[in-house]
Amino acid sequence: MIRTLFRPLACLVAFLFLSGCMTPPPPRPPGVVQVRLQRDGFQLLRNGEIISVVRPKHRNVEKWKLVRNETAIVIKSRSDPYGPAAIELFDVDTGELKDSVMTYGIAAGRPNWARGFEDSGNSVD
Repeated sequence: MIRTLFRPLACLVAFLFLSGCMTPPPPRPPGVVQVRLQRDGFQLLRNGEIISVVRPKHRNVEKWKLVRNETAIVIKSRSDPYGPAAIELFDVDTGELKDSVMTYGIAAGRPNWARGFEDSGNSVD
């Protein structure tokens, strides 16, 4: 039964790829991603050319890190030194905000991409 259902599904997927309805993502251009902090955000560069600009929620950036094989950047920012921090995940190539969480919203190391950006004494493991 499952085998007879799988075959039409496989044919449909193959048809969608061949007809151009579904295409794999384009390959990333080679080169190291460079990060340049500016007054209002970050410029992300590859081979010396700007590929995107990201603007964190708050002006005071505490920490940032390239993750996911340099396809994303995590940025921790605060509005003031004692206020809650926002932790945001951005796509390097597009600058699109993919996810965000406040430090008080991190529990037991979740979301996984925000691990290591918790405030001390804030994480429940």
